[in-house]
Amino acid sequence: MPLSLFAPMHLPISGLPGSVVTVWSVLLVRGQPVLWLFIVPALAWGLAQSLPLHPGQGARGGQPHESLLR
Repeated sequence: MPLSLFAPMHLPISGLPGSVVTVWSVLLVRGQPVLWLFIVPALAWGLAQSLPLHPGQGARGGQPHESLLR
C-alpha cells in the first residue's frame, strides 16, 4: 500500500515529539521541583493500575483475581 501524501496536519504531529523532549529536558535541568508534578501522579496511577478491581471467587485460596494490569 503506498504512503499518503504529506498533508499540512502532518507537520505539527511530526514536531510534537521534539517539543515534548525539549520541554522535558529543560525541566530536568532547571526545574526539578516541577518534575514532581508529573512523577507523583504517574507513580500513583501505576500503583492504582496494579491494585485489584474486586476480589474474585476464591481469591484468598491462591486463585488469581481481576486487576487493571493484564
